[in-house]
Amino acid sequence: MKLTTIIPGNAAGKLERVTAERDKAEAAVTELRAKLDALDGEADDYATVRQSIDSQLAVRVRALGILGDQLCKLEAKAAAEERAAAAQRRAAAIAAIEKTLPERVKIIEQIEAAVKDIPALFNKLEAWQAKFIKNYPRADVEFPYAHFIETDRIHRTVLAAFRTIRSDDVLEAIDGMARHEAKQHEALVDSLRGTTESEKAA
Repeated sequence: MKLTTIIPGNAAGKLERVTAERDKAEAAVTELRAKLDALDGEADDYATVRQSIDSQLAVRVRALGILGDQLCKLEAKAAAEERAAAAQRRAAAIAAIEKTLPERVKIIEQIEAAVKDIPALFNKLEAWQAKFIKNYPRADVEFPYAHFIETDRIHRTVLAAFRTIRSDDVLEAIDGMARHEAKQHEALVDSLRGTTESEKAA
């Protein structure tokens, strides 16, 4: 009977083949033992047949023992190979994760840059307001209520937007802020025009 030789590498595949050989050997041993039990002790050729079956059985039992030892070694080797493969897969997975992280950093850098622009934009808004007040034609028209061009309202809206939990909520909170301020400007002009019309009526 030919036995599988353990060759380095792919122990799992060899384990499967040797297991199949072991199963065949076990089936052969069972069959030979059944033949022994079925022998006719009174037959003329009993001794010859018995000796032949015993000889075959001895070979099969010995082969079965060798296959058992081989399976033990292959099982240990297959387990070691699987642990090594699992370690390689884990290392590859970690490397893949690590490779994707810089993209997140780039996005955060964009957020950081955008947030850093906000103070400058508020300074620009404050500068506009200071210029607006300085150049306001007081001699020709009364000074408007401060709420029409209130910078704090913009601060509150922006801070409230960033206090929300979801990014969609930020968009919802900030959406329309410029339109709202444009309406404040319209109200300012309308109030001035309204005053002028009332003065004319008076």
